[in-house]
Amino acid sequence: MRRYLCLWLTLPLTAPATAQAVKPPRAKTPLTLCTFETDEAVERWTGLPVERVEIDGHGALRFAFPQWQEGANEWPAVYLAYDEGRGFVATDWSHYAELVLEVQIDGEQVGDLAVELRDAVARNGHALHYNVEPGGRRQITVSLEDAAGEIELEHVQQIVLYATQPAHSYSVTVASMTLLPGERPPLATFALGYPNYRGLILPRVDRVEVSAVLQPEEYEVPPGDLHLEVAAVGGGKRVAETRRLPETSGGLAVW
Repeated sequence: MRRYLCLWLTLPLTAPATAQAVKPPRAKTPLTLCTFETDEAVERWTGLPVERVEIDGHGALRFAFPQWQEGANEWPAVYLAYDEGRGFVATDWSHYAELVLEVQIDGEQVGDLAVELRDAVARNGHALHYNVEPGGRRQITVSLEDAAGEIELEHVQQIVLYATQPAHSYSVTVASMTLLPGERPPLATFALGYPNYRGLILPRVDRVEVSAVLQPEEYEVPPGDLHLEVAAVGGGKRVAETRRLPETSGGLAVW
């Protein structure tokens, strides 16, 4: 079956993709990494003392950071290992775009909470600090595309929640931890190599380069099934070219 994409050069052609890259195929639905519905599930977290509490009728994880003092642990933390699925349900996160945590800081001051992802237990990985406002649930979003430069997302082995030299004592409640697929990028984005549109559409230009960046794998379309049509209209004339995307094009077509 042929699929056609039409590009008209009389319009601005830049359509930036804001979606986060993932390893194809992109996951189709969110994945709950772990729950806190039982004491056994909560007790799999190590490090600081933890307890199971309830928020809105559902189990949650709670732990407390002590105010840092000279000589104390600078990075108090809780740890959860994959442990063959007994800790969290999936070790391959490469098909997801984001890790989202719902957390709550108890108290009246902003609390520091860092999220670290490791591809080996007890080995430093990708970590970011978040300043979490007190008073109700907040969402923390970790970009897995950013993490991919530091760890192997196909083999996530440990999640660490910590603070660095806490300026005051506060407790943290974690209500949920979820992997999200993220938004798919457009099937195609286009750009003019000679975007002279302020000259009112390319006067006295005998060659225009048009590039198309394609994401067929995001839509489960074999590259060889894509046919792109580029058309230019002016002076009552229409010039068009149709091109089939080569199997080995890597998602880039240039005219």
